[in-house]
Parts: sequence; structure tokens; C-alpha cells
Amino acid sequence: MAAKSNCKKARKEKRQTLSDSEEMCEECNKEVSSDDKALVCSLCDKWFHIKCQRVSVSDYDFLIKSDDSIQWFCKSCKGASQKVFKMLTLVHKRQDQLESEMKNLSKNVQECNGNITDLKANLHSVVSCTVKDILDEKHEESARVNNLIFFNLKDNGNISTDKDTLKSILEEVLGLPGAIGHVDASSITRLGKFDNKSVRVRPLRVRIENRDIRGAILRNAFRMKNNEQFSKVGIGRDLTVKQRETNRELRNEWAIKRKDDPNKNWGIRRDKIVELPKVTHTDAAGDGKAN
Repeated sequence: MAAKSNCKKARKEKRQTLSDSEEMCEECNKEVSSDDKALVCSLCDKWFHIKCQRVSVSDYDFLIKSDDSIQWFCKSCKGASQKVFKMLTLVHKRQDQLESEMKNLSKNVQECNGNITDLKANLHSVVSCTVKDILDEKHEESARVNNLIFFNLKDNGNISTDKDTLKSILEEVLGLPGAIGHVDASSITRLGKFDNKSVRVRPLRVRIENRDIRGAILRNAFRMKNNEQFSKVGIGRDLTVKQRETNRELRNEWAIKRKDDPNKNWGIRRDKIVELPKVTHTDAAGDGKAN
């Protein structure tokens, strides 16, 4: 129950203008005079005698004396006003939820801005480190590209003996006469410190500038298996740590491929596992591995 805003002022103005404009009670359709106890509905703006709306005199007096925050609705508008107030309550509740969500969103945006600021601050150093790592890797690959590694080659700690053995392998076992002439003699070295008590055989590294000779050595490396003296000796490229990791992963994948599909000839070419033509002669590498 409530009185319309500025109800007293409205009634005063009504009494002053009653002679010019008649107000009728919406309920009984009779004139509302300046002396009648009547209220105007805050929603439909119609006048009603308090008797027609069954409003007590005490309630009427309270409404007339109340401030603008108190409103009154007629019986017809009361149901609609309740729906409106219910809707407004839901709207206010949703508004509160939205304000809370906006605060959280604002907080998240501030955190994101902080993260972006940190990322910008670290981006230069991160990119610089990444570029440096890539350049270092490429530089190391370039420095090793002309090298070949001989594995499991008998080691007695004597480089002169290694040179003679290397010449024998290249010319007699691999069938490459004159290949020793393309080997940089100063590059022939064992990797690691010699220990005659150790069962570990140090790899032998050699540098060969001629690309064709390097390729021929790698292509003919399978012939080592047919030589009793050097059957356990392997030949490979001088790989960086990263290249060895990649090569190890490829070989593991290659082994799985061979196991899952043994009827196909799987091999590693250019750091990829591919299906190779089946070998039908004895002069080709039979294991399908990368050189």
C-alpha cells in the first residue's frame, strides 16, 4: 500500500483546479471533489474514493502524510505492480550478478595485462635464446658435416696404427682405392682418453672433405659385415647431441615398423621412415638402416 509521489501536492493542485477540470472515481464513476478522501494510483494515474477501494481512514492519513518514496496502487493495478516489482527484483539481482562478473572480468583482464607485460619483458630474451640455440646447432652441424665416425674399431692407443687400419678398410674392405688420400690425416683422432684397462672402445673420427668419397664410404659400409676382422665395426656420420637424439627416436620407430609389418622393407632416409624396394642381391645393405 502506498501513496503516489507528490500526492499531497497533487491533491492540492486538484482542489485548486477542480472548478476547471473534474476528476472522476474510476470505481464508482462519481466526481472526486476537493473535500473527498481519495487517492490516485501510482501506476494507472486514476483517482479512487478510499471507500471504493476499501482503504481505511488511518491508512489514508498515513499515505497523505508520507513522502514520495511511498506509493499506492489500486486493486486493478496491484497484481500488475507485483509482477513488475518481481521482475525488477530479478533485474536488480541479475544486475548485481553482472556487476560481480564485471569485477571478476576486470580482475582477470588486469592479470592478463600483467602476464602480457611479463611476456613482453621476457620475449626478447626468450627469442634471443631460441635463435642462439638454433644458430649454435647449425654451426655445430656445419663443423661436423665432413666427419665420419668408425665404431668398435680395435684401439691400442696408437694413431699410426689407426691410420694403417683405416687405409686397409677403405681400400681393401670397402673397395675404394685412393680414398685414403682424401682423408685429412691430422683429423684422425680417438674420442676420449685411452685406458687399456677399459673394455670400452673409443670411436675413431676422421675428416673427409670430398663429399663423393664420404657418400661412397657410407654406401659401402655394409661390406664390413662380410669381413671377419671388421664385422663388428660400424661407420656413421658425426652427429650433434640433438641429431643423435633424433636418430635414436627414428631407430626406435623404425624397429617398431619392422616388427609390426615385417613383410615390408623399412628404412630411414633424410630423417624419415620410408618403405624401400625389397633387396634381391647380396651387394646391398640388407638391414635398411640409415647410413
